[in-house]
Amino acid sequence: MIKIIKLTALLLLAALSSVYGQEGWFVITTRGDRLAWVEADELSPSGDLIKIKKGNRYGLMDQNGNIVLKAKYEAIKGYSNGLAAVRHKGNYGFVSEKGYMVIDAIYDDATGFTEDGVAAVQKLGRWGFIDRYGKLFIDYIYAEASPFKGGYSVVRKRFDKTVGMINKDNKFVIRSDTYMNLAFPQEGMVAARIRGTGKWGFVDTRGTTIVSHKYKTAYSYSEGLAFVAEEYKFGAIDKTGNMVIDATYSDVKREGFNSGLAAVRSGGKWGFINKSGEVVIPFEYDDCSSFSQGSAAVLQDGYWGYIDTNGEMMIPFEFELATGFFRVKDQLVAIAKESPIPPPMDDIDDEESLIEDEEAMVVDEVIEEEEEEEMLLDEGEEEGEMVEETYEDEEEMYEEEPEEIKEDGELQVTKPGKDKTKGKGKGKGKKPKPSTKPQNDTTVEIDENAPAGIRFIEQMHGVEQAISDSRMAYNASLMYLNAGHADIDAFEQNARVARSKMNTALLKIRKATQQMNKAKTTSASMDCASANQLFREANSDLLDASELLETSSDLLNDTVSKSGLKAYSKSIEKVTDRLHDVEHNLRQATKALANCN
Repeated sequence: MIKIIKLTALLLLAALSSVYGQEGWFVITTRGDRLAWVEADELSPSGDLIKIKKGNRYGLMDQNGNIVLKAKYEAIKGYSNGLAAVRHKGNYGFVSEKGYMVIDAIYDDATGFTEDGVAAVQKLGRWGFIDRYGKLFIDYIYAEASPFKGGYSVVRKRFDKTVGMINKDNKFVIRSDTYMNLAFPQEGMVAARIRGTGKWGFVDTRGTTIVSHKYKTAYSYSEGLAFVAEEYKFGAIDKTGNMVIDATYSDVKREGFNSGLAAVRSGGKWGFINKSGEVVIPFEYDDCSSFSQGSAAVLQDGYWGYIDTNGEMMIPFEFELATGFFRVKDQLVAIAKESPIPPPMDDIDDEESLIEDEEAMVVDEVIEEEEEEEMLLDEGEEEGEMVEETYEDEEEMYEEEPEEIKEDGELQVTKPGKDKTKGKGKGKGKKPKPSTKPQNDTTVEIDENAPAGIRFIEQMHGVEQAISDSRMAYNASLMYLNAGHADIDAFEQNARVARSKMNTALLKIRKATQQMNKAKTTSASMDCASANQLFREANSDLLDASELLETSSDLLNDTVSKSGLKAYSKSIEKVTDRLHDVEHNLRQATKALANCN
């Protein structure tokens, strides 16, 4: 029996190690709605679909997480016009959305089909082009070739070091003996790096020089302007080559302007400028994407979120990675990686790390059970009696029915099946008690003699941090669930609704705080009634979240094994503690607004 327990412990530790390696990814809308949650090593845009990587294999899915092609291919290069270029058994071919190999896998390499309906393919070291039926469109004569875009392809002849640009008739529109690099035409202009000096300039689609080749770096035109750098600082020129935005930026995003804004870097931080060179969104981000469809992904304090063109938060900062928005089947979506955040550790009693200690707890539990077993055997107890006792405890665990959440947000009762968990049940644990005082240092001392608006703003300094801590602790508990410690549908539903309520509350709090900050720095009068209403609504959402998470804690006590229980319940307790701190701060904040007119 002891050997069996030891073996079980080793298998459990191996399983825990395996599941912790899995990654969680979201497909989200511009409103922050989650269309899908996917376990994968990587998700990325791929033409009209989303590429999914699991291990060393690739597949395709739609925006709702529905698998279109199973992750069984060695590589995938885009999906367009109903076909995807895939590598299977070492060679490239093209498969349909149904998974049929429409064009045989006979190519050494290939690109995906583009809107032009042409793909570049390689055989025996030479590149040519085929149409959607696999018919050879342009013979295998090039050493390198890009897919066609807008009717043009950049190619390199055999034995040449320079490149040229051809049209669909295989005619050179830009000669092949002049340029080291060519970009695709944007707004009728082609960024070109000339042979000899290695400098960049711009030519038209006939190869005529429009902007002289004098730049160390040059990116394509967008909305009438192009970013260039003569040395190590970037500025922007118009189509005549005039510098309209001074070269003062250490870096820029090569996509340039979109929605009238461009991402530029200054002082080690990223922000956004308009086409007049005015700073519209301050330099406060560690990284960002260019704007796409009116939104941009931005990185702040280690987490990605999304802002609109006014710099206001659209989706909270809670992701490890994030892409800009793109279209999948006419729906605007983005891909974001779930943040594996550990629980806040600032005031946990004697436990140094829940995640680090979890495997140790499993081992300790096994050792304790072994010692208990040996004592019973020494006293003459039979192993059969121990097994019966285990089953009796397990049955007692299901005598009370835990609660879960309905879609409308009301609590309901459900009884999990016995196959949901294994091991001894310990009955209901203690529900986290609401705090009457803040339990951390997020409470702000207010100068009662200061104006009401200033007192209110000072109070907000602690509120957002407490909200952030709450969401971080929740993410930790969700990480435990995703890692496979237990299959608890009720907990998952309660916790996800609680997360949504916390996110909603945070958006309301930040919106109200922005109103107050604008009033503090401008002559505008403060809309106290509006801000107060936002905070009252936020407080209601947080109270609901607190109740839901307390219910989740009870569910965990009912359904999780002893080893997982400590980590789960501690994480949930941290969430509810943080929420009680927030409630206290919000009450103080609304008091500060009471006399605001």
